[in-house]
Amino acid sequence: MFGSWLNHYQGVPKHGKIHRGKSPRDIWEDRIPLAEPLNETRFFMAFLKPHNETRTVQKGPSVRLDNNVYYSEELWPQFGKEVMVKIHRWDDSHVYAFHTDGRFICECRTEESMKALAKDPEDRRKLGEALAKQRRQIKNVYTAVLSLTDGLHVLSPMEQLIAPPDVKIISANERKSVKGASHKFVEYAIAGQESRDAEFAKMLGTEIAVEVEEPRPAIEFREDKKSAETLDFQRKLDATLLRREGGDDKAQIDDFKLEDTGKVEDTNKKEEMSDDYELDKDFR
Repeated sequence: MFGSWLNHYQGVPKHGKIHRGKSPRDIWEDRIPLAEPLNETRFFMAFLKPHNETRTVQKGPSVRLDNNVYYSEELWPQFGKEVMVKIHRWDDSHVYAFHTDGRFICECRTEESMKALAKDPEDRRKLGEALAKQRRQIKNVYTAVLSLTDGLHVLSPMEQLIAPPDVKIISANERKSVKGASHKFVEYAIAGQESRDAEFAKMLGTEIAVEVEEPRPAIEFREDKKSAETLDFQRKLDATLLRREGGDDKAQIDDFKLEDTGKVEDTNKKEEMSDDYELDKDFR
């Protein structure tokens, strides 16, 4: 009964925006078949699982997905752009990157860990390939920078602003070092240019200011103040005792006075009442 009804339904014309007076059977029979059947690769990609969010191509170049980083040299033209990532259901060691409109870009794989000490030929081969890849990436970056800047990347931004159209760059200074990735640092300058600081100041309409370091304010430490008060008290006490032993009972300006004793006693009481007294008493 259902088959009979379905056969009748497929032959009934419809008048909506899709059928436009044709029946489902008419549309199916008038369709344009595929030019060629899906090959093995396209058939495989048809069953890849798309991730629910696009990913931005990062340095490497790479895409990050589920705490894994997937690399491919073919992602360089897409650096900083959004790509669609499709996942192999049974193998998370690689993913497939597509344009957002569905066009295939490349396959991306996780980087295989390398042994620090490559002993057997297979490990040495993998290590050699990884090092060659790094050198190739560095060369590609320098080539791109040279192409984009016409060689002006060796100058500072201020020098690039004042550089004439027919600028000639020369080596101004060299320094050798045993540290860093490069053992030789070269400073470049514009040929025939006067002092760079004076040129910059002239361009900005200002004079070169000589920086003078301002004196730093003295910091009064509590420990130094207390120590000075104690030494002053001891000095006055010693002077008074010495004069009394010598028979001189006259009061002097710097003589020890009873109020000085009171000051020291008050200070000691405050220290004993403080929280730091228990920690400091072993040092007294």
